[in-house]
Amino acid sequence: MFEVQLYVEMHYPHATNWEERISEGLPDYNITFLTKHTFEEFEEMIAEAEDTLPNFKDFMSDYKDEINDISIEYHCPQEEGLEEPEEDDCFIEENWCGNA
Repeated sequence: MFEVQLYVEMHYPHATNWEERISEGLPDYNITFLTKHTFEEFEEMIAEAEDTLPNFKDFMSDYKDEINDISIEYHCPQEEGLEEPEEDDCFIEENWCGNA
């Protein structure tokens, strides 16, 4: 198994710069979970997460219109991971490190 952290870059049409986003509380997100898929199997990794992790599926559905891009922040063997999720965990955390 691998621990993966996705960086989800958001686009909010009514808050087009980072200062507006901060003042309105509109972050990007990091999503961390375990997967059997390699770095190269990105589409399969996303599909499996939507099928097996309810809060990932809910996030993708709730924010489908605001998601601009999804990239892999890190992908490593489970024992080398930073967040240490269990097999059914999916951590969704706000990311406020955008470009101000």
